[in-house]
Amino acid sequence: MRNVMVLSTGVKSMLAVAALAPALDRLAGEGNWNFDLQDADHVLRVIGVPSPDPFLRLLHEHGFAAAELPDEVPSMSEFPAPERMVS
Repeated sequence: MRNVMVLSTGVKSMLAVAALAPALDRLAGEGNWNFDLQDADHVLRVIGVPSPDPFLRLLHEHGFAAAELPDEVPSMSEFPAPERMVS
């Protein structure tokens, strides 16, 4: 299984993605990163990198907010039990 790093970003347009693309290709390799601008966090996903630091630095240098999102899967106990309908 390959490691996937997920960052919340302030990148909101394809124009901004295009401006960042050459640097992201150099850092991660072509085809190893993508943005999901439809996600509320405007996430950047990067495959197979050991550290978020170069990506955070790149985004900050270009004026974008960025933060690593936790790699956690919530347990079912964190969600309330659904109410059952009684007929």
